[in-house]
Amino acid sequence: MLGHHAIDVVLEVVDFEDARAFYQRIGLEIVRDASDAGAIEFAAGTDSRLVIKHTPDRGLDERTTASWRVDDLPATVALLRERGIEPLDYDLPGLKTENGIADLGFADLAWIADPSNNVIGLAQYR
Repeated sequence: MLGHHAIDVVLEVVDFEDARAFYQRIGLEIVRDASDAGAIEFAAGTDSRLVIKHTPDRGLDERTTASWRVDDLPATVALLRERGIEPLDYDLPGLKTENGIADLGFADLAWIADPSNNVIGLAQYR
């Protein structure tokens, strides 16, 4: 039933203007600006949306809150670096990044964080 419908991801952000600039820097286009109501909606791929919602007291959450599927992860990471966005590095049991990318067998993954520390994944599946 719901598997045939688009889904929107909503991320809470503390600094609304920093978040707006960040998502525009990674290439998202604003499709609805309701800044006066504390929300901005960005187009993100085929009929997907990313909504940022202002909250003054967002707690830190280090889990992945959204993830994009990409065709060429090394090229995507390189482009993000050109735009001043460094991928997160991990060196944990079962999760180690090299040059910002982790090989998990079924996919290569990288992560970035927005100005409110929302962790966003980038995945190239095999």
